[in-house]
Amino acid sequence: MRRLEALECARNVAVKTPLRVIVGGCFGVPDLATSTCWRTRSSNGQLIEYVRLEGCTHEISEEELERWIANFPIETSSQQRAGK
Repeated sequence: MRRLEALECARNVAVKTPLRVIVGGCFGVPDLATSTCWRTRSSNGQLIEYVRLEGCTHEISEEELERWIANFPIETSSQQRAGK
């Protein structure tokens, strides 16, 4: 039973800590209309976010970026296999 509890605890930690990769340019104001974001969960439940930001990543506040990313759905593994 302790091993199962340890695994569940480890999974909860992974879920709370997203892995976010942000790729962006060095110049210009970020254009969120042409930028993209893809979100999914790994097999252990960790949220993975890939952000392609059109424009300089330093020209957008953390709060604005968080709100924008939150608008994208988290894809399920069945959506990924279907190519959606």
